[in-house]
Amino acid sequence: MMFIKEQFVFKLSFPILNLPLYIRYVDDIAMAAPSSLISQILHTFNSHHKRIQFTIELPDSDQLNFLDVSLIINNQRLEFNWYQKLTFSGRLLNFHSQHPVVHKKGVIIGLVDKVFKLSHPRFHEQNLTRVINILLDNSYPLNFIFRVVSCRLKSLIYKSNAPDHSPSPLQPPSFFMIAFIKNLSHKFLPIAHNLNKCLAFTVSNKLNKIIKRHKDALPVLSHSDVVYKLSCNSCDASYIGQTKRQLNTRVVEHRRNISLHHDRLNVVSIHRLENSHEFDWDNVQILD
Repeated sequence: MMFIKEQFVFKLSFPILNLPLYIRYVDDIAMAAPSSLISQILHTFNSHHKRIQFTIELPDSDQLNFLDVSLIINNQRLEFNWYQKLTFSGRLLNFHSQHPVVHKKGVIIGLVDKVFKLSHPRFHEQNLTRVINILLDNSYPLNFIFRVVSCRLKSLIYKSNAPDHSPSPLQPPSFFMIAFIKNLSHKFLPIAHNLNKCLAFTVSNKLNKIIKRHKDALPVLSHSDVVYKLSCNSCDASYIGQTKRQLNTRVVEHRRNISLHHDRLNVVSIHRLENSHEFDWDNVQILD
């Protein structure tokens, strides 16, 4: 960020600007600047490197969307609201999924925290309604939603009103992690408690770890478009060839060449006849 800003100041042909707002996250930047200088500012950023090219998005009705928030100008003041892209599917951890209840509570707590911390109080009611509808679409029971939301809001309100006393640094809790199995994993809670540990559950997030692949491996001779190697059983001689057809078809042609084409013998057949050798037809190697 600092390097880009230095380039920005150096290359501008107009007086140095004191930008009232400049926020950057990776390649997303939200900034406030005079509207008459927007094109020059964009040109300055894009002149830094030919492979770093920015596009610009102007506010729509005094509102600019940046990451998970909407920046809104209201009565010469800046307000924030929780923002979701149009591509947001609403799919979250389903309540009926094979996960511990604490994970499902965590989903609700995360959404409530976004509403409480990313939006102005005048947007809280509509955003909490949106959260409830999203959770209902993911099969969360209404009484479970209200219970967790109520507890989380009480905690957030208490923390926001509590005096700011810097607590002394505490030893971080030590966790004991096990895989979650319904009706079984919770039986380890007393054991973890006796060991002065916090019990945490892990859940596999990849189906291929649970559902094994049962697709049969393709036999060597069934491959096509390959570079292959035929080795002699009696000496170090070998033949390397290439075929776009199925390998089995090409191997059969090699074996039959000696009896079908006496006038047009290939090098494999010539070696077989001249040395009374035979090739290892059952162990053809695929080189590529």
